[in-house]
Amino acid sequence: MASGLFYFDTASGDRTTSEPTYVRPFEAQKTATKEGHFQPALCFGTDSEQEEIMQRVFKDIMPLKVNRVRGPGNKFLHLANERSDYFVNLVPNYSLYELCAPEAVFASRFGILTDAKQKPLIYDASRRSFGLFNGVVAARDAGTYLQAKLSYEDKSGSTLALSQTQIRREVHLKKQAQSIRA
Repeated sequence: MASGLFYFDTASGDRTTSEPTYVRPFEAQKTATKEGHFQPALCFGTDSEQEEIMQRVFKDIMPLKVNRVRGPGNKFLHLANERSDYFVNLVPNYSLYELCAPEAVFASRFGILTDAKQKPLIYDASRRSFGLFNGVVAARDAGTYLQAKLSYEDKSGSTLALSQTQIRREVHLKKQAQSIRA
């Protein structure tokens, strides 16, 4: 099965003889474990409000390390460049259109991107809203996706979907309280 990503490298200066460059699908990753617990390198943003909420999730994922990266496109670039294994954000704050291009590149390398309910992101112009209210979960491959998910569920006693619903409710109540004060 030949898949992956082809692009033309024009950095050499001579654009008339550019050869296509092939970027392979993600390599199989040796998994870091601590007492039998899977530990991915986690990619996460730098928003302090999100971090406060997501610390509970991180504690249960028990990442090997947390790479702090700004912007959704940069997070997927970080994953695509194999600097991180897993990305999770259960706070409803991304738009579909912030993720459509990064997802295309990520999927070409067989990366997995879903919402917290394990459903694919559907790009539909007839939607009432383009917000991703069910969070975002991404992994460099299906094995990493499932290992991180099962590891979280085992440690937390909850599913990512249930945790995301609780976080979405918290965020909604917090915004309501702020609008009442204003």
